Amino acid sequence: QKLLELFKTVNQVALEETCKRVGMTPDVVERIRDIQSKMCVHFTVEGVIEQYEGYQKLPMLDLERYTLEERNRIADVLQADGLSVEDYAVDKQPDTLMVYYMLSPMEVYKILLDLGYDIQENEAEFLRKNFGYYCQRTLHSMPLSFTILARIGQLCWKTDYVWDWFMEAVKADLFNREGTTHLGVHCGHMAATLDIVLSTFTGVKSCMDADSVLIEPSLPPSWTKVKFRRLINGSWYHVTVTKKKVKLALEDMEVLKAKQRPISIGGNKLILCAWSSVGVKYHKMSTMREFYDLMSKTKFVRQSIVSTYISEKGFSPAIQNQIEALADALMTLEKVPRSDMGVAQVGLDARKRINLDLHYEITELRKDICYLQHGVDRMYKEYMRPVINEFDELIHEGVEFLGGADCAFHNLITDRDGTINNYCGRYKSSVQSAYNSIFLSRFATDCCQNSIILTAAPLQGMIEVSVNPDNLLVYAASKGREFLDIHGHYQSADMDAGQKKVMKALNMRLKQLVTAPHFQKFALIGSGLQFKFGQSTVSRQDMSGSIPVNESEEFLKTVKKLAEEVCPTGDLLIHDTGLDIEILPRLSQESQAESATFHKGKGLEFLDDRLKLDVSKGPNLVCGDTSSDVPMVETAMALCPERTWAIFITKDKQLIGRVTAICPRTLILPSPDCLVSIMYECAKLKEARQGRTVKRHSSFNLGQSREEAAIRTRRRTNSSSAAFSTRELSVAHPDSLIQSPANSRPRSGW
Repeated sequence: QKLLELFKTVNQVALEETCKRVGMTPDVVERIRDIQSKMCVHFTVEGVIEQYEGYQKLPMLDLERYTLEERNRIADVLQADGLSVEDYAVDKQPDTLMVYYMLSPMEVYKILLDLGYDIQENEAEFLRKNFGYYCQRTLHSMPLSFTILARIGQLCWKTDYVWDWFMEAVKADLFNREGTTHLGVHCGHMAATLDIVLSTFTGVKSCMDADSVLIEPSLPPSWTKVKFRRLINGSWYHVTVTKKKVKLALEDMEVLKAKQRPISIGGNKLILCAWSSVGVKYHKMSTMREFYDLMSKTKFVRQSIVSTYISEKGFSPAIQNQIEALADALMTLEKVPRSDMGVAQVGLDARKRINLDLHYEITELRKDICYLQHGVDRMYKEYMRPVINEFDELIHEGVEFLGGADCAFHNLITDRDGTINNYCGRYKSSVQSAYNSIFLSRFATDCCQNSIILTAAPLQGMIEVSVNPDNLLVYAASKGREFLDIHGHYQSADMDAGQKKVMKALNMRLKQLVTAPHFQKFALIGSGLQFKFGQSTVSRQDMSGSIPVNESEEFLKTVKKLAEEVCPTGDLLIHDTGLDIEILPRLSQESQAESATFHKGKGLEFLDDRLKLDVSKGPNLVCGDTSSDVPMVETAMALCPERTWAIFITKDKQLIGRVTAICPRTLILPSPDCLVSIMYECAKLKEARQGRTVKRHSSFNLGQSREEAAIRTRRRTNSSSAAFSTRELSVAHPDSLIQSPANSRPRSGW
């Protein structure tokens, strides 16, 4: 791959001379291309690259059976028992991950797509899944193991582990880890640790596709400055990297006569004159691509925070190390260039700048930082109470509604955007905040047997913006017609085999199309590229008209031609809304009618059947915020009318009346933050009753009885004026506060 890319970039005369000297004839080059197009890659059932065919069938090695000393020489220990490391699904070092050591995540992703493999996730999620899989199966009995993990861990923004892995790598010869240092040091390994400093911590990378050198520093928390001299593009540079700035000084260019390539730092492309220097702040964002890359970074950082919080039962120094990354992201967003009207603006391409509403992204980052540094009470004080009227009363009321310390549901079925997650104008950047995930995860763990997020959004998109821990929630998308269970296994409703094959081929071609430089912008605007069950959508324009009309029309023609190539028989229908291009298989009249009437209620029935949720037994909690979520309540009530509760986030009086008429046990709230805070407080009370503690609890006093809550609610309702408000509508059925879920089943936890 790298060799073929090199052929496109180097001077052709120099290339011909070099090829002649090493015997690289056109036949050899063609043979390389042929081998590349015929490579076979095996995948596990989880969709991870398999180390070799049959690897996933091998048993896991129970390392807990062995002492630390035995683990360090596990190969010898197993050999003494007549076994071998090859008998288990373990590795001395993460060999499969080495592909990411040599190639970027996007390069690996594009190679697999070109080979015809359908990857469900985007390149970043696919890397994270492979990284997590092989981290659990690595023995670290080879010196390069920790070096590989440190390099690739930075790509996944596992910054809390990268430093530890780097230090373990440095100690290999210093502490004679292999017991062979007296025979000679591991020079290759030592060079690899130096490469971590240069390519990972100071972030010097060569971008052949962008024809530039990229510097993206990510210094360890304890480092304040790194200085080095490096040969870049045939010229010697003196580089100084601090927490906020990169300083470059160029010596005289005498080594090579090759064309000087620019150096990219913080959105700036620089070409220095000989013996000149410049300092650049690298926390800067100027393009839409950089914006989405930054939000993807915050996704991984938040995911690591949540994972550490769940595993360590609270806050720890490892989490504190992640706050700096979130603070850097916040500073970058706050410094985005703005128009005269104060609206943030970024470049879509070299010619067009577009407006960005960054309220969601900035506010959620501020909440996360406040929560991680100062605790939940400070976050309530600074970000909840000022914007949510009667916040404390709403939390008390909601906790009593759910049963307080007795809260226990068999099924939690909830929508995402506007219900448990604050609304964002762009789905692709609506990354779930860490506090939101921790609140939701604690409720799902302590108060629910099954927790399902059921949305109309595409499954891939929902996974890309969620930071919840693995093996906890079911993600159901396309109104429930496709889902990932808690083990990460994909399931979907039935589809004609021929149509499924056509849609798979179409999706792969669309992915390849929007990775081409000329068409990348169409994945960045509006809905971007989305794959729902039985339908693919790609944007050709946004509400602001960011794309020139002629380019938008050209892209539409390109997509239509692509669809004809995938399915020459005309069995793909294309619907152009002017903003989005929707492509779906041609269905029979009966199938069309069924697809048109499919709603979340039918999706819940499908999930109930596939996952054995036992919705008919209850108790169930259904949460939503729009009329499209009402069918979930209707289905749950039809299956279990006496043991179903509902919470809706809305101010729409008509919707409130409709929901409360269907389900008498309904609570109305004004904000997703209210709902997740109520969930958090319920989980906290339940943990306290069970004698478990988690660091940094809030100081809410939720000790009042349900009777007191009901009396307080009735007094507030009776004293209200004739012109009722949303707050009064939320208690249209005050008896529901007494008939809490805990009253209709035993008080014991699950």
